[in-house]
Amino acid sequence: MQPSPSGRLSTATAPLVTIVVPTCNSAGFVGDALASVFAQTFQDFEIVVVDDASTDATVALVRALRDPRIALIELPSNVGPAASRNAGIRVARGRYLAFLDSDDLWHPRKLEIQVAAMRSSGRPFTYTPYDIIDEQGRPFAASGRLPATATYAGLLPHCFIRTSSIVYDTAATGGKVYCPDIRKRQDFGLFLSLLKRVGQAHLVDAPLCSYRIRANSVSSNKLHNIGYQWRVLFEIERLGLGPSSWYMGCWLVRSGGVIAYRRWRRLLSAMSRRHAWS
Repeated sequence: MQPSPSGRLSTATAPLVTIVVPTCNSAGFVGDALASVFAQTFQDFEIVVVDDASTDATVALVRALRDPRIALIELPSNVGPAASRNAGIRVARGRYLAFLDSDDLWHPRKLEIQVAAMRSSGRPFTYTPYDIIDEQGRPFAASGRLPATATYAGLLPHCFIRTSSIVYDTAATGGKVYCPDIRKRQDFGLFLSLLKRVGQAHLVDAPLCSYRIRANSVSSNKLHNIGYQWRVLFEIERLGLGPSSWYMGCWLVRSGGVIAYRRWRRLLSAMSRRHAWS
């Protein structure tokens, strides 16, 4: 049975935007993530926090906020980020769906700028550039310049979209679009599903979110993703052995470059701080 949300105190008209925030043992970061939502200049939203059987103080921290715009879903067992996001999507009431990972941050004008761009242009799926921050929230790198559009074929060799940057319009996508039920790379699968429906995603060219990378996690996460990347390409998208192998090779090469760049930028940042203190 799908758990029902608790903590929503308001039954007023549905908000324009629903923000889905999956959590699991995120007590050290979820407060800052939610604070970045409350600080938005655009306020017509609800937040659906889906806790994936945390064993730390995550749930207590979310409950303590007592904000009428928060709904909390507590999953009885750990099911992974795909099922957690999908649980949030199911209960979402907003026309526009946005996602925020529980250790990432939004810039204060994210929703204002991104939703306005979508409403004025009619574009159904948008993404933004992003900063890269460490555990203390210190920026040490950035996404760099991203393509102005993303297509299904263009995203297969390299997924340059961050989950915390996207917004999609359920009125233009034929309804809610869900993540494939795999534990990793489900965000990539979601983007591909959206692109098959709408053809293109468009860049809103302002860095409106911060992607947090924790020390010693970059290369290990990439290694753990290999099997799941293959599953998206070969099993879920059914691209065939040859194309799946080609795109897998492209992803592996690109991932190696990304790991090297981020390690270099983190090292430069640490060296700069040490120099400033000396």
